[in-house]
Order: sequence, then structure tokens, then C-alpha cells
Amino acid sequence: MCAIVARAISLSRDQNRQGQERSGDVRKLLRIRKEALDWILAHREAAAEIWIKRANLKEPKAVILRTWDFYPRETVAMFPPKGVEQNLADALKFKFIKEPLTPEQVRQMIASEFAPE
Repeated sequence: MCAIVARAISLSRDQNRQGQERSGDVRKLLRIRKEALDWILAHREAAAEIWIKRANLKEPKAVILRTWDFYPRETVAMFPPKGVEQNLADALKFKFIKEPLTPEQVRQMIASEFAPE
């Protein structure tokens, strides 16, 4: 996760203008991911079959179906992000970033305008 935070910081700093121009694309990506998750959770049997086939899983379908029980919707949702403070502390501790981020940098990194509609 530290690498993801560091990459997000880098993108935020280096491509802020481009990020603002592409906020619609990010919003669309998050919306599509949410729709995919909605479909998976509503069609667990079909999703398990696709997963087994595409990933060449050897586990029985019953085991794959139980997997969904360990990943409730709120734990896999991408927005709003959770654990940001801990991730930033780890990024600093493991030297993915050189100094703590200001509140403004964190706000830019996790801009609410990217939230899915």
C-alpha cells in the first residue's frame, strides 16, 4: 500500500493539471469498478464460475463462493478511502516519501471530485 500512496503522491505532484483534466475518466473508472462489484455480489454463482475459469483455479466452487463472505462491500469499496493516515505514516517510515504530507497535499491526492457519481 505504501507504494500506491507514493505513486499517488507522485502523480498528484507531477500531473496535477492532467489529473484535473482527466477527473471524469477517474470518476468513470470508479463507477465501473463499483458496478462490477455490484454485479459480482448480486451474481455470486456466475462470478465464481468466471473467476474459476479465468484464473484456472483448482479449488471447488463451494470454496470460491465462500470467498465473498470474507470481502463485504464496505471493505472493498474504493471511495471514500480508509486508513489514509496509517498508509501515509507507513510511506514515511519506509521512505516512500521524504516528508509528511500537508493536509492540502492529502486533499489533492484524494480529491472528492473523483468520487463516483
